Order: sequence, then structure tokens, then C-alpha cells
Amino acid sequence: MSPRAALAVWRRNYAVFRRNLWASVVGAIGEPVLTLLIMGYGLGTLVPQVNGVRYIEYLAPGLVVVSAMYAAAFELTFGAYTRMVVARSWSAALATPVMIGDLVMGELFWGATKALFTSAAMLVAMAFVGLAPLGPETLAILALGAFTGFIFGAAALAFSAVTPGYEFFNYFFVLFLTPVYFLSGVFFPVEALPQPLEALAYATPATWAVSLTREMFGQAGMMPPALALGLMTALAAALAWLATALSRRRIVV
Repeated sequence: MSPRAALAVWRRNYAVFRRNLWASVVGAIGEPVLTLLIMGYGLGTLVPQVNGVRYIEYLAPGLVVVSAMYAAAFELTFGAYTRMVVARSWSAALATPVMIGDLVMGELFWGATKALFTSAAMLVAMAFVGLAPLGPETLAILALGAFTGFIFGAAALAFSAVTPGYEFFNYFFVLFLTPVYFLSGVFFPVEALPQPLEALAYATPATWAVSLTREMFGQAGMMPPALALGLMTALAAALAWLATALSRRRIVV
């Protein structure tokens, strides 16, 4: 992989993003912020403290992670598929010295950037209501948001490389991302789930990321931080390899 070529792919996506900046802001943080405020201040009046903190404080760390997850997933499903198949931007790029590995890494880092941007916007929104930690933890949370985006972006890009059309993204979002969203410990402790679902929850990367984020917010995580970070690192490498292999099969062969 050529870092310079991957950066060129990233810069191309960034240039397009700048033209629709405010629409992207609303789309990226609108739903998670509304979820935080409505469920935190609404449902939070009916729910007692969870793990020793107010319900809205319990919600906040997980919503940073899942907003990053969805930002990267949307970008590297609908966005990447459009560039890959419909607009044929990938084919045009491959006519230059850019290789398929450069394309994939440029896309994955762009997905991580969208996740970073969304995480930052969420933290700013949370700061207005006193929910975001201010200090060295903030940089760690942003880095974790970007890393989470890289992982889910790689999963999304791998699916985009094999899907026949836009309508098939329903399988990815409904059968994969939505269960991961609800099982990740954002809304309730995973220990409250029946044992089979609890085991499944601990096997999902969103749960690992939520656990790490809770630690950064000063709350108790669901698993040892070193284990969560190690699992995320291994999965990121595996999914990046898979996304590259499937993209090469679709575009080059």
C-alpha cells in the first residue's frame, strides 16, 4: 500500500464531504443527540440510577460509540457502493497509479475520519449539558471513536463489495448493525440479558468499544480494557484484509 495514494483517495472523499458539510452534521449527530436528550431526560425520570450514575450519564458514553459506528457504516455502504459501482470512481482511480489496496485503505481511513468527526460533534453537544469529560480523556475518546469507525467501516466495505444493489444494505443494517446496537450495553447493562444473549453481546465489537468508552467517562466498563482493545485491534486487521480481498475480487477480477 502507498500512503500517498491512500491519502489521495481520502482527500477526494473529503472534498466531496465539504460541499455537504451541514447536511452531514445534521445527519451524523441529530439522531444520537435526540436519543440522549429524550431518553436521558424522559425515560431517565422513570429509571433509577444505573451502576451508580444517572441514566443520562449512563447513556452518554455508549452513544458516542454507536454514533461513530453508524457514521462509518453509512459512509462505507451507500457512499462506497456508489463510488465503487454506480459512479465508477474506483475504476477511474485504478486507471492511475492507485492500487486496490490504496483505494481500500483510503476509504477505511475516510470512514474513520467520519466517525472521528461525529464523535467530536457528539462530545461538543454533551459538553453543553455537562456530560462530556474535559481533559486527556477527550482525546482518548476521539481516538476510540475513529478506531470504532475503522472497524465498522471495514465490515461495511466488505459487505458493499459483495452486495448486488442498494436494497441489500437492509440485511447489513437490520440483521447485523441493529442487533449490535441494542446488545452493546448502551441502554442497559449486558448482564441484565439472558445468558445466551449476554454471551453474544460480549462477542460484538460495539460492546468492547462501549466498555472502553465507559472507562474513559469514569464509569465501570464491562470487561478489562486491555482485553477489549486487543480484541478490537485483531478484528480491525482481519476486517481490513477481508475488505481488501473482496474489493479486489469485485473490481479487478
